[in-house]
Amino acid sequence: MQTLTSKLESKRGLIANPAPGVLQREKPPVSIEYCVPGNYERTATALAGAIEASLGEPPELVPSRDGVFEVSVHGRVVFSKRACSRFPDQEEIFYHLRQL
Repeated sequence: MQTLTSKLESKRGLIANPAPGVLQREKPPVSIEYCVPGNYERTATALAGAIEASLGEPPELVPSRDGVFEVSVHGRVVFSKRACSRFPDQEEIFYHLRQL
């Protein structure tokens, strides 16, 4: 039986330790994951514009599917449409941004 762990470990090493001289771009503190088939892009871009106006830095927009609309701050989900069955109010998101 062939093991694939050696290849997997080498790939993990490449990701964890980039080549010297390669600039890594830091992820924005806020990301918005939205459903493309559900046509949530307009809501996501409107929220992203408001966040950019407030923070001075655009959030990361992550296209997705299956009715997803989640807002994360530093990798922690602060709003999930699936959990709340609604879209967020901007003030709701800004509350979490003020906690930064």
